[in-house]
Amino acid sequence: MKNCCTALLGLAFCLSLHAADTPSNMGGSPLDGAREAIAQKNWTEALNSLRAIAPEQASSADFHNLMGYVLRHQSQPNMVAVLDHYERALAIDPGHRQAREYLGEAWLMIHCPDQAAEQLAAIQGLCGSTDCEEWKDLKAALVAYQNPNRHSCSISK
Repeated sequence: MKNCCTALLGLAFCLSLHAADTPSNMGGSPLDGAREAIAQKNWTEALNSLRAIAPEQASSADFHNLMGYVLRHQSQPNMVAVLDHYERALAIDPGHRQAREYLGEAWLMIHCPDQAAEQLAAIQGLCGSTDCEEWKDLKAALVAYQNPNRHSCSISK
């Protein structure tokens, strides 16, 4: 159990090394308060900011991407909710590369490397190559992924 926790903490650290949102999406948005809290790794404030604007942001792929990201960084993440928000982001914008990257990282958190690899392939298709940040980040997470207890992919709803 200790080795599993150590591996998961290492993976979580690796996955949190980059920002939750791209600079091209920033500036003058209702999401700015959440973005600032995320930059400071203040997950409680980020979650509160997102909850406060949830009704008017329900059709925003960026909102669902950030909500999934923030939920994933809670001390005990509700992975069903995390996956749901990333899937909502992709339903709104199937070309949202960052949502695909983060969805892949979420799949790794619940020991589903095949689903993470599917997101990696989708990102490569969107980028047209392997030379984009989202592909490189998810590829690094897949390479670093270790499942010491050989848990199978599962999520309980």
